[in-house]
Amino acid sequence: TMRYQCRVSALAVLVVVFAVGGSQRGNAETLEEAWCFATAHNAKLGAAHIQSEASALDVSAARAGRLPDASLRTSYNVRTDERAFRSPVALPGGSNLPFSQREAAATEAQVLAPLYTSGRIKNSILKAQASLVASQHDAAATHADLLLAIGEAYLGVLRAQREVAVARQDLDTRAAHTAEVQSLFQQQRAPRNDLLSAQVTTAAAQQAHLASKHRLRTARAAYNRLLGRPLGIQVELTELQIPLLPQPLEELEQIGWQQRPE
Repeated sequence: TMRYQCRVSALAVLVVVFAVGGSQRGNAETLEEAWCFATAHNAKLGAAHIQSEASALDVSAARAGRLPDASLRTSYNVRTDERAFRSPVALPGGSNLPFSQREAAATEAQVLAPLYTSGRIKNSILKAQASLVASQHDAAATHADLLLAIGEAYLGVLRAQREVAVARQDLDTRAAHTAEVQSLFQQQRAPRNDLLSAQVTTAAAQQAHLASKHRLRTARAAYNRLLGRPLGIQVELTELQIPLLPQPLEELEQIGWQQRPE
């Protein structure tokens, strides 16, 4: 059974996220919950951890190559009759001459120890250790990339939701303006060109609203894909408040060079 850590270092993702308590909804998912769910269910990350564990076993196997190999085998035979051969010439004591006992036991012990391998075992151990370090770094990089991708997808869904709300407000405003121009035109207080212009801008606002809804569905599908869920599942996310970076860009770059395994 594999256990995954749900605690995420702020230096690994270079962002610290705090949920706004007043904007939370009962079933809304937080970014930390999304990280924990993806860490436990992502197939690529699970494969990276399994590869790391396999590399650790390879190191143990390579180290066992320089130890002696001992084996012990024991056998016991029981026959119905004592094995013998018959002589055509009459011999003293009878014509049957036994040559094997009716019951027999045998034991064999063997010990194999490498005396000189010209550095083969030592180099095999070094190779296995290097593969272990590489697999551990690969698992850490995969974990960090997954968290970063989920964070970007999470913010993408929130951004798309805001865009839909803004597009809806713009559509309502332009529709109300068109209705007002329509009323003025019916009263012959506005020219037809003003009415046509208002209708065109309303149609453009309606198209922009439909496009924003499509982008929201796409962002939700991308978010669900990263979490290993069906693409059409409804997504309810908690609003976030991202504070300013605690350190200047130069220091963050140095931290990135030191922390990122690749």
